[in-house]
Amino acid sequence: MRLSGFLLAAALAAQQQFPHEYGYVALSDGARLSYTLYRPRLPGRYPTLLIYNMYDASVVTPEWNQTETSEITDYLERGYAVMGANVRGSACSTGSADVLHAGQVGQDGADVVEWIARQPWSDGAVGMFGHSGSGVTQFYVAARQPAHLKAIVPGAAPVDFYHDVAYPGGLFNYAFMYHWAMDAQPSQEERAARIHIASGDRECQEFRWAKPASVFFEQLRNQPLDGAWWTERSVSPIASRIRTPTFVVFGWQDQNVASRAIMVFDLLAGPRRMLLAEEGHGFYIRSLEVRREKLRFFDHWLKGAANGAMDGKPITVWLSQKGNVERIPDRIGRYDRLPPSGAQWTKLYLSPDRRMLAEPPGQSASLRYLYPLGTAFVYGGDGFPHRPFGLGSLTFRGDPLPRETILLGPMTARLFVSSTQSATAFFLALHEITARGERKYLQRGYLLASLEPNRVKELTIDLNWTGSILRPGSALELTIMAPGTSPEPLGQWGFLPLAMATNTLHLSAEHPSYLLLPETTGER
Repeated sequence: MRLSGFLLAAALAAQQQFPHEYGYVALSDGARLSYTLYRPRLPGRYPTLLIYNMYDASVVTPEWNQTETSEITDYLERGYAVMGANVRGSACSTGSADVLHAGQVGQDGADVVEWIARQPWSDGAVGMFGHSGSGVTQFYVAARQPAHLKAIVPGAAPVDFYHDVAYPGGLFNYAFMYHWAMDAQPSQEERAARIHIASGDRECQEFRWAKPASVFFEQLRNQPLDGAWWTERSVSPIASRIRTPTFVVFGWQDQNVASRAIMVFDLLAGPRRMLLAEEGHGFYIRSLEVRREKLRFFDHWLKGAANGAMDGKPITVWLSQKGNVERIPDRIGRYDRLPPSGAQWTKLYLSPDRRMLAEPPGQSASLRYLYPLGTAFVYGGDGFPHRPFGLGSLTFRGDPLPRETILLGPMTARLFVSSTQSATAFFLALHEITARGERKYLQRGYLLASLEPNRVKELTIDLNWTGSILRPGSALELTIMAPGTSPEPLGQWGFLPLAMATNTLHLSAEHPSYLLLPETTGER
């Protein structure tokens, strides 16, 4: 297999700039985890930052970490060694693959941390970094409490794989899971293996020849109910064992992962910080401001720098940002907890005239739509539909806001519905419509509902957490529709349709369907 010219040139340039080596960490059961190591230019003993994933961590370079970035260069120039290792069964790492198993992945990673601490180029202090799959592995490792792990900085991590990604609201996210299990993850580990083999790694070549095909997508498809299988791949049950100082980074509008890391944050047993912003999945890597904050956290915990990294309240929310090339915080809120103390829970009732009101509607009515006729992409930009076909959806808009309003926390819809089918699915999308008519996506929620045909049932549909400033004159818009069956242009979420149905939303004093919002008046 031939290594592309770009990758080879990048690898050679990095090796010339910083001392570099490939190798394997031998585990006690005989498995061997492939790694790459970069060290600062001058000889010495350095604190080490580890990225550990099922993608291409074993071939990260100062210019590349799942995408083009100079993040690792930042660390090397700051006096850190940087090591990337692949979890067992991925890329060139041997052993049987279960790349999201918290116990196995966590213990292997803890062994790697302790191996690093014994090396002659290590000063014994180890930290971990990375987002997405590289984020969730940090929680797994920290829960094993390796002695030399001094800090972790996970970003965009799916802490509850069932609810965050695979089955939001109980619906199988077939499109994203197929994309991840059959393309995104295998292609990145294959890339790592190609680089190792091109460097002369015959052990890797022999392992790849014998490696069986992945059955992970079939496993996901055969686990439709939340239970023990998912618990073994979730952070929530092990979060209280994490005593390592932790800095969580998340974007509210992450197109790949729901924002449930916020709930895990409250369970952590050690020193902790969190940064949240209206951003997507790549926020952790792309924001230079975030990269500076990560370095400050590592400098404090691995080098003992008295830099104020732990000063003040533990949760920072970038309520608004400015700038087109580099987005920097414009309004910042700092909080002890979310939702903040003093938050007001506001109900907006859905009315027969498609409005959202502060009081339940005076008259009784019902509104119908045809499932699954209407859906829309909430990710993808202006080149893709924001609004579903009218016969297949219901849209409600609130009155223009008289003052600035901050939404900060989880949101919930309580709907009284009936259907001609015993099972149907709901997709809720919440937008801000500005005074100038601009549409801004805020959040979404899903639910697979089991019903008795043509009988009214109260449903609770959780929308993800959000932190947003709504400007005076803006209005909230809620759309009820079918989950999309085609993969979204960004995020790749998509769901299989159920049987065609007429779904009915009931609106009355007896059946007060409403949206529940967490409002706060300002920074605390």
